[in-house]
Amino acid sequence: MCIKQTDIVKIVLEKSQVDMCKKHAQKAMIGGHSWIREDREERMAQLGEDQLVGQLGEAALFLWLFGNLDWYDSSRTESYKKPGKGDKGQDVPGYKVDIKTSLMRKKPYPLDYHLFVAPREWHPGWAFVSGLVESTSDDEATVLLCGWARSEFMQLPDTHQWFKGTYWLPVSSLSPMTEFQLEDNKIQQPS
Repeated sequence: MCIKQTDIVKIVLEKSQVDMCKKHAQKAMIGGHSWIREDREERMAQLGEDQLVGQLGEAALFLWLFGNLDWYDSSRTESYKKPGKGDKGQDVPGYKVDIKTSLMRKKPYPLDYHLFVAPREWHPGWAFVSGLVESTSDDEATVLLCGWARSEFMQLPDTHQWFKGTYWLPVSSLSPMTEFQLEDNKIQQPS
């Protein structure tokens, strides 16, 4: 299914929620890394911004799914007990859901963007959500939850110079968030 501009969910995070994301972004930098930049020096210089963008997207998803950030806050706090391990793409504990969030820079239309997933973060049977940070300030942040796709529908490889070898889909090709069902993505525990 292809989405339209009207399918995109806009989430506005208030100052206290942005401050929470900043706190978690700072902590995620300890032993953390970003896979979106090739050059190590650039990657380290932009790590804080990349971590904040990721945290804003994750918080927006939790707010949309649950109406508050309680579980987001506690799951992020729990993750710090294993520095450098990351969440292995499991942004919602117990579910095969990973949100990939980018900062809107040069293109003003969300449908002109792509959902990219690095090979080490791609897992069969997972749902990937595309988030875009439309704007951010000290007082609030606006995050667009554009849509989602199952990993099996993502294409590989991308021939784009910066994202060569990554799985990807145009945002315009994603399924709308209204069709996303969290329970469909629950990790089945062995019996």
